[in-house]
Amino acid sequence: MSDAAPLLSVDALTVRFGGLTAVDGVSFSVDSGRIVSLIGPNGAGKTTVFNAITALHPASAGDIRFAGRTIARTFDARTALRIAVVAIACAVAFQIGYAVEDLWDAAILAHYRYQQPFPWASALASAWKHLVGHGPWPAIVGALVGGAGAFNVWWGTRRTPDLVFARGIARTFQNIRLFKEMTCRENLLVAMASARRWRWANPLAAALRLPAFRRGEEQAAAAALEHLRFAG
Repeated sequence: MSDAAPLLSVDALTVRFGGLTAVDGVSFSVDSGRIVSLIGPNGAGKTTVFNAITALHPASAGDIRFAGRTIARTFDARTALRIAVVAIACAVAFQIGYAVEDLWDAAILAHYRYQQPFPWASALASAWKHLVGHGPWPAIVGALVGGAGAFNVWWGTRRTPDLVFARGIARTFQNIRLFKEMTCRENLLVAMASARRWRWANPLAAALRLPAFRRGEEQAAAAALEHLRFAG
């Protein structure tokens, strides 16, 4: 065991399905360059552990770190701005929708004159006065509902399989489904085309056969052969 931080660290991982606790406080670590097995009887929760690590099932408790980092989207300024935009949009919608018929009468019908230019400035002033006259409570309720909903969506997507994969964790499944008409090397290339380091495989670069695409193909093919040699 080295003194360096483990590549994968699982601390007190717990997964519950309703009242059933499938994984209860599991902790282990995997150092870089090592091959580690997780063993246990049927129903012990081995697959659930892998599903929790790769975010196929949400962890009820515990911490999962890869390369020293927790795999989860952080609450940054961009996230706060998006939530604020949703909250403001909902506040405006609630304020307008609270008395939309009266607003139409005050802003449109009260200023409409047959075959006369419509006074947009006066109409907007009347609309604003009408909205303010109803008080801020519809807007406050809308902002709370919209902000809470946006935050809940962000919280539910803090840790997703695509994020885990992008950070460097990939997995196979018990029911492996390969492309039977393709060789082992070609099946590996399919998986490698989705990885961050092999992003050369995009439709535009492939269609135009750009030099970067051709170099990426050669590098990926060599890497696939190396993986096959390693696995024997």
